[in-house]
Amino acid sequence: MVSIAILGSDPIAFFLVTHLIHHNYHPQHHPDNINKILFITGHPSFSNSNIDLNNSKHLKIRTYDDYEISVPRDEIDYTDNLKTLIEFNPDYVIITFKENLIVEVLQKVVELDGKTVIVTTNGYNAPELVREALPNTKVIEGIIMQSISSVENSINSEFIQEREGYIYLQSSAETPSIHQILQQSVLTTYTCNNVKSLIYGKLFLSLAHPLIALSDQSLQKLIQNKNWRKLLAFLMWEALKVFNNNRIVPSVLSHLNLCNLELSTLNSSFPLYLTPYLLITPNWILKPMLNNFHDFLNVESHPVLKMSDDFKNGRKTEIEDLQGEIIKLANVNKSIKPKYNEGIYNLVKLVEKSMVDTQEGWKIAFTYEEVMAYIDHGEISKVLF
Repeated sequence: MVSIAILGSDPIAFFLVTHLIHHNYHPQHHPDNINKILFITGHPSFSNSNIDLNNSKHLKIRTYDDYEISVPRDEIDYTDNLKTLIEFNPDYVIITFKENLIVEVLQKVVELDGKTVIVTTNGYNAPELVREALPNTKVIEGIIMQSISSVENSINSEFIQEREGYIYLQSSAETPSIHQILQQSVLTTYTCNNVKSLIYGKLFLSLAHPLIALSDQSLQKLIQNKNWRKLLAFLMWEALKVFNNNRIVPSVLSHLNLCNLELSTLNSSFPLYLTPYLLITPNWILKPMLNNFHDFLNVESHPVLKMSDDFKNGRKTEIEDLQGEIIKLANVNKSIKPKYNEGIYNLVKLVEKSMVDTQEGWKIAFTYEEVMAYIDHGEISKVLF
């Protein structure tokens, strides 16, 4: 028996908790061999406006193959008090919240130093931040490639798994045990030699997210417009140059090389470096393959993209982990100035500042022309700010 704490309250955290608890109570399990699961939020920034577990009777997940998992609320050990996490004394802590909260949160639970922490946040420096806060802790870097969305206006806390997804964990001496636990909970998990490549591959495909949020469009509509496609292509070309200068090889779930699996398990064999070239092709060439290309780019197939939801609700975005990471890598050797990524980064930062100043969400959609005027000349309409 082991004890596991899930730290976060995004849809991924709810997805993990539902699976771990539901499959934990399998009739074949001996009562003395049931894992203990604690679900903890512990920080106001964890909160999601669509989720209210305290007033729910069940926590439900409908899987991509239309199977419903339902866990009664009274079977969920749930709290927002970090002191409870210390008292729980878990063997494993799985972190799903944003990288920029890691230091602040872990400084409040230094008593957990020496445990095993699985870091699944999108941040690229998250493992090192955990090690700095808890120097004796064993850290397993991971990435959860799942598309989970919450069901609005539901009397329960309900979520939908949009498509089949996977968990990837960095290979280490500590990985096999948690890998086995996740697998037993019907969470398809792979151990890989270079999870960082997958994380940067996800970053590369996520460079469209700020464009979607700024333009208030879906990814489908965005890539149907040749101007927005061209801008996305420029963002990706800059990213590829920066990756190359830093000897980073981004990968899109390349199980064949990273996880030693069969070719049939590949989610995509499309070479990343060809993506921007395909984006700038004329509509009549791209149109026949538009749906497949949309699925390739759509690493988070939520009905509402997270950054768009952050705009709507006046929350800080993950721009630091997207364009911000490209800028940071470019500054390492100063060999390239990422003009387009810097422009998008600064524009999103202006939106964030406006939301803080007004204490309201962002409701104005930018046109392509307005975005390019800001990138090229620093011009911004007074109507917008």
